Amino acid sequence: MSKATRIGLGLIATLLFASLTVQAAKVSGNVLDDQGNPLKDVIVRVEPVEGSQAALEAKTKKKGNYYFAMVRRGAYRIVVAAEGMRVAEVDVEVKDADGRFKVDKAGPVEPGSPLPEFDIADTDTVKYDLVLAQASAGGGTFGTGTPLMGSGEIVELIQDGKLEKAREEIDNVLANAPDDPKGHYMLAYLEMKESHLDQAIVSIDACLENDTGFPGARLLKAAILEEQGKTDEAMATYEAEAAAVDDMQLKLNAYVRMAMLAKDLGQNEKALEALETIIDLDPSNTVAYAQLIDLYTAMGRTTELDALIAEAPPEIGQDATVHFNLAAAHYNDGKPAEAVASLEKVIEIDPQAADAYRLMGYCKVGVNDVDGAIEALKHYLELAPEAPDAAQIQALIDGLEKNKG
Repeated sequence: MSKATRIGLGLIATLLFASLTVQAAKVSGNVLDDQGNPLKDVIVRVEPVEGSQAALEAKTKKKGNYYFAMVRRGAYRIVVAAEGMRVAEVDVEVKDADGRFKVDKAGPVEPGSPLPEFDIADTDTVKYDLVLAQASAGGGTFGTGTPLMGSGEIVELIQDGKLEKAREEIDNVLANAPDDPKGHYMLAYLEMKESHLDQAIVSIDACLENDTGFPGARLLKAAILEEQGKTDEAMATYEAEAAAVDDMQLKLNAYVRMAMLAKDLGQNEKALEALETIIDLDPSNTVAYAQLIDLYTAMGRTTELDALIAEAPPEIGQDATVHFNLAAAHYNDGKPAEAVASLEKVIEIDPQAADAYRLMGYCKVGVNDVDGAIEALKHYLELAPEAPDAAQIQALIDGLEKNKG
């Protein structure tokens, strides 16, 4: 082989191996306890967030330090394992080759939470320091303690009657964060379900002490007060919630409870006011319309009933029962002509509504329309020939025809 050839092959080899050199980032850090002491033999893993790359793993040295020299570009998370301990704080810095910060995060870590992820390119430098604290429940996911069950899942446990498990999970929440308003809220709900009402009040007050604006806390407190029979305090608490909250659903819920409580207490005017407010806030609220219609009907407020049904959503306006009840209210109020108009609407919606024809017969008598009364009553008997009052109605028809003749 000539010298020229050897030089040529040497140059090719140099270029080849240079092209195979992999640039990579560096990840290092220190692991300390919450007193600032270094922790040895803590397992630290650098795991890719996604993709097929293998995780990197190392143990901390005597001074609590760890080091990964060849970390390829990508997105990563840190996982830490130390018996009886959990990650309580982190301090993460990611710098590029020019020393510019790409990531700078520091602070406490909630139990069960993932540690901050980091996205690195070639030649980046990552410094990821961790503080570990004692954790009797174990390291848990990501080394940050036993994962806490979500509040929605705990509420489902309570609703499903799994009260012992729910209490265990709530105790975990409050053990990790004694002032957590969510924890006290869920505890109050659990205690209400257990009929421990005095303790439930203590718990919901603790929730409000830690967060005066906690969503729904006053609603729950008012419900507990209702259970205790303290209806005046309950009503005042519902009113306070309705006045204080901006969340529309919570505001509506407060007015709904006010309406129902007032109705139970026979405070019809207060119930009307609450139901009318609900409709003002939510014109499509068919439940409020139905409740208001029932209340107007019971109170004989036929003028308001007519106006309300005229503006109600279609599912209310096309409800035969609503119009029949309105007709009955008009009839009882001595307004047979108005009752006839409502009954015609009933029959338009439901031509097989036998009771509408019977009441129509009585109303036609009231407006001196004997032929119309006879026709309506006969139609009633055609639709309900086995009705308990069939003989009575037939006698009325016979009497009307006789008097007519």
